Amino acid sequence: MKKLLLFIFIISFLSAKGQQEDLFDNTWYLEKVILDEEEHPVHIDECIEYVSLNFDDNSFETNIVNFYWSEPEFNFTENYFTLTHIGGTLTGCNQESDDYEGLYMSFFNGVNFEVSNPFYFEITNGENDSLKLEITNENGDIAIYSSIKLSLQEDEKLDFEIYPNPFSGNKITIELSINFSNSKIELKDLTGKTLDVKNINHQNKINYFLPTNLNSGVYVITITDLNNNKVITKRLVKE
Repeated sequence: MKKLLLFIFIISFLSAKGQQEDLFDNTWYLEKVILDEEEHPVHIDECIEYVSLNFDDNSFETNIVNFYWSEPEFNFTENYFTLTHIGGTLTGCNQESDDYEGLYMSFFNGVNFEVSNPFYFEITNGENDSLKLEITNENGDIAIYSSIKLSLQEDEKLDFEIYPNPFSGNKITIELSINFSNSKIELKDLTGKTLDVKNINHQNKINYFLPTNLNSGVYVITITDLNNNKVITKRLVKE
């Protein structure tokens, strides 16, 4: 009996560890959100190329028209997480995209912007060697993601890293996953106001000198590939 219980414990532990690694190691792309049993497939247009979701030990980040983040707490034994207050940028696009963004974020924010904790998740195998992430909130609403972009599965992965982050001086380094031929970097505050712009051409590592008058707080770095209007956004924190 003890051996059986030990075996069950080991299997449960390995399963939880595998779910944690899969959750953290992938960028997740929204396929659809189901609210009150009504399906809403991801909306794609000139404002929304895709809806992404990323996790790590202390970070929840999702990018649609705006960029949103929170600090999650995880329970990998029961496969759920909780979120604190969700912060985000404040920019708009067209009405249809803004409406879909509001619908998508209502899955996390719930009624009166009270976070819909807890969020239970399950990761399973999907099509074409992908993984499928299904998140269910306290109301029974469901958001379904894939580890590959539906319409852009053959694209090179556009991504960048910022370090140090958080930072305390006025210099950061940005490393791009691929060499952008015609792009720009924008530094914005949380209202969407542009504080600085730098053009880059055939560079994948940039030493970026920030304005010297930045106060401590949270900012957003946006990189736009001007050749095809692809946009990547990440949070930047000044101590």
